[in-house]
Amino acid sequence: MRTSLRHATDEQASDVCSQTTEELQSLLINQEQEQNGVEGNTLVVNDCKALVEANVMNYRSDAAQKALCSNACYAKINNKYKTLLDNDCFADSDSDEEASAKLQAAAYQIACQTTTADKYCIPMLGDLVKSAGTTYNLCSDIVKDMGCCFQSYRQYMLLGTSASVAAMDAAQKDCTDSGVSGLDQMCPCAYNQYAFANTTFCSRRRRQLLAPQFMAQSNAPSPQHQHPPSSLPSLMASPVKHPAASSEEKDVLTIKDGNFVDQHGRVALLRGVNLGGSSKLPFGYGHTDDADFSAFFDRA
Repeated sequence: MRTSLRHATDEQASDVCSQTTEELQSLLINQEQEQNGVEGNTLVVNDCKALVEANVMNYRSDAAQKALCSNACYAKINNKYKTLLDNDCFADSDSDEEASAKLQAAAYQIACQTTTADKYCIPMLGDLVKSAGTTYNLCSDIVKDMGCCFQSYRQYMLLGTSASVAAMDAAQKDCTDSGVSGLDQMCPCAYNQYAFANTTFCSRRRRQLLAPQFMAQSNAPSPQHQHPPSSLPSLMASPVKHPAASSEEKDVLTIKDGNFVDQHGRVALLRGVNLGGSSKLPFGYGHTDDADFSAFFDRA
């Protein structure tokens, strides 16, 4: 009986995944042109396709991100991807492939998150990375100025690979140990117009809206934290070893469009964070064939 029930549940989830994927693809089609035909051989991109093609995680100004978050189709795209995430539609035997798909799908949930000062987290991170250059101190040049965006971004990255989770855990522990305060505080959901009721990327707790001085005095961890700061392992003291692609090849790290990029074109934000594409997504982004490359960030 249990096996039959599980099989039926799996089939239902599969149907939801297929239907939602079709609905996503349909959103990208200009319905008026589909019904009435194309005049003058000019295809008009609708709001949904314009949003997807823009890639909400790309590096852009705060004002440009605000405009993107005003896209009339944003909520529709975000809701469809949430359905895919909730039904485990990105499950894959390739953990990197699955992680990349989940990160891209969940990107719409965090891309419009702001601080209480109405600064968008993703453009802020891009600006900090760009300003830091290729030689930087992670804590003093990047993390300390992220405020609540660090923890919100870290919670988002828990959907990533084990390497990205370890890197974010290490960043939080290292920077907390070096004196950066408030890294356990997520940004308030009241400052994210597309936050879902059960989100783990922002906080609905009242104290998030209180003065920073009060927040710094409180050591109570958020109940939404999946990895409490007190239990973080000393990953920087005992770094996880990752096999290099080639014993003779040296990783070259540059910055392009506000992102870290290695010589293979693989993109990451912070250390070990993979934002490559995925062939599991119904459209866009493309597949990035990347092995675990977080090790080269430890040398950056």
